[in-house]
This record gives sequence, structure tokens and C-alpha cells, in this order.
Amino acid sequence: MDTKHSDVSVVDNTSSNSNVSMYGVYTSCRHTNTSNVGNSYNYYAYSDDYNKAVNKHGIYTYMAGSSSTNAYGGFFYTAITGSNNYGIKAYAGGGSNMNYAVHATTTASGCTNGSSCTNAAGYFDGDVFVTNGTYLTSDAMFKTNIQSVNNAKNLLNSCNVKSFNYNSGAFGNINLPQGNHFGLIAQDVELILPNFVKTAIAPEVFDSINNITYPEFSYKAVNYTEFIPILIQGFKEQQQTIDSLIQVISLQNPTPQPNINPQNSQKISLSNVSSIILNQNDPNPFTESTRITFQIPDEVKDARIIFTSLTGSIINTAIINERGAGELEVYSSELSKGLYNYTLVCDGKVIASKKMVKQ
Repeated sequence: MDTKHSDVSVVDNTSSNSNVSMYGVYTSCRHTNTSNVGNSYNYYAYSDDYNKAVNKHGIYTYMAGSSSTNAYGGFFYTAITGSNNYGIKAYAGGGSNMNYAVHATTTASGCTNGSSCTNAAGYFDGDVFVTNGTYLTSDAMFKTNIQSVNNAKNLLNSCNVKSFNYNSGAFGNINLPQGNHFGLIAQDVELILPNFVKTAIAPEVFDSINNITYPEFSYKAVNYTEFIPILIQGFKEQQQTIDSLIQVISLQNPTPQPNINPQNSQKISLSNVSSIILNQNDPNPFTESTRITFQIPDEVKDARIIFTSLTGSIINTAIINERGAGELEVYSSELSKGLYNYTLVCDGKVIASKKMVKQ
């Protein structure tokens, strides 16, 4: 491939001094006038429309070789006593397909769930502010072995929320938050949900002459975002429990309901048997009508059979006035097809509940 350069700089260090600094390009801008300059560029790269290359690079750096402790494709440091400092300010626009102001990539190996995260596309030592949304890959085409989660409540009950302060004084090479915080302990989460925990590495820090001021160390981090689906499922499971309790309470303290099926009739035969019995309706499934037999002893003061839908809505209530063995004819010409419950309640206590199917 024919390669053309407008300027080529090669630096070869033959000194044995390990503290030699090498610069392929070194530029400096000075302004000794007291008036302000509009813009100052140590390096300015511009590619106009006459450049017909498929890929255009304002600045292209490539680091290769070996025997380096740390290699930086680009190192940007800003510490000026002005109003605003930006280590990197990026903008992308005008692309008809995509515009990414920053696109960072690294290999995925070494950064799997539950293991040490030695590779990452980004490492931010400090707060990150976002004025719009952040999105994680969740497309179905990337996923296999998709299964439902049925024990979210147990998982959440196993997690212990703590309040704490970060020990920022003991770790000078990372910026830990100040004040009181709430969260989970990574070692505790790892015992319950190991895939939610990774081991990250805090890079070592050097001074101006390449002496290590803070050595690197590893620490555990928790993926709090993956708790959101667990919380959603836990809420749904909790709501099912609440709905069930509401249904039980409504059965124990029923609200009188109008008889919405005038075709219902009741036939009672008496018996001296003292046990309480609720039998399965017959036939079941049924189409037009079905029969429920039961037995209510004399000492029961209030007895009723309550018919409900699967959602807990009361459809009808039959008050059992006579005692002994009896039967209840149930007519369902105005009842839609589906699964229903009927429950025998005596003196405010649920005795038995059965399911019946309308076809």
C-alpha cells in the first residue's frame, strides 16, 4: 500500500536512563500579550471535502511493541486556572447512518460475570453525569436460554441493605463518594447472585518521574442495574399474595351482592349429621347447570356459599338457611366460559373451596 506523509518524525532513544521522556511530536503555544486570544491550538488537524478517503482521521495514534508498563493511545491532561476544563470534548454530527461522539471498544474476554474484569471499554474514576438516557443491550436476538424467574421474592429477601460511609482516606488512587450511602455489600451479593458481581482493577498511579505513588489493587463491584428485573418480578409476586389475601378477607367478610342470576334455585334436604362438608359440583365441567351438595350442622349460625372469579371478584352469594344435608342447583346461562371458585363460609370462617369449569 502506498503511504504518503506530509511530516514524519522518528525518535530513537539509545540512553540507558529509564527516566528519559520521548516525544514524536512536541508543540507549544505561547501568548505574552495581555489581551486574550480567541482560540489556541497546540495541534490542529483539518480534512476538507477534497479528501476522498473512505476513513478520515483528524488524529490517528497507534501504540505497539512490548516492555511498557502503561501505554496510552492518547493522553490528555487539562489543569488550567480558567472557567472550564475538559480533558476530552467530543462532537459527532452530520452522519446519515450514525453519529457517535465517543466510540470505545475492548475485547470481551476477561470481563465475564462473576470473574475479574481486566478489560473494559471505559473506566471512570469519579461521578458520571448523563443528561439523557443510558441504554443496555437487551434485544431478543442476542439472547438464548430465556427462562421465567419464579423466586424473585426469595432472592430479594436474601439481600441485606446496609447504610455506610466509604473509607476514602485509605484508597488515594480512586475517588470514592463522601457522606452516608445505602447499598449492598458485594461479598454478600456474590453468595446469592454471583453473576451480579465482578472484580475490577484500580490502575496504579505514577508521579511526574514515573515512580508509583499508588499501586494497583482489585476490588468487587455490583451490577445494580440487573436488580431491576428482579424487583419487577418480586413486585408481581408480592401483588399476587396481596390479591390472594384480599380475596380471603372478602370471603370472611362478604359484602351483600344482588342476585344477578334470577334463574338460580335452591333445594335443601335435611340430615342430622354434624360434620361440615362441601362436595365437588356435578357435573364438572358443565354447560347450563350443575349441582353442589353440602352438609351444615345445626350449631352453625351463618352459612353461605360464595362464587368468585379467578381474579377474586364475587359473582354471587347463596345464603344457606337450612341445616343438615342439602344441595344447590346452579344455573349458568348468563355466565361466560372459564374457571371459577366456590367457597363454603360458616360463621365467618372459610371451610372449603372448590373449582368449577363452565364450558
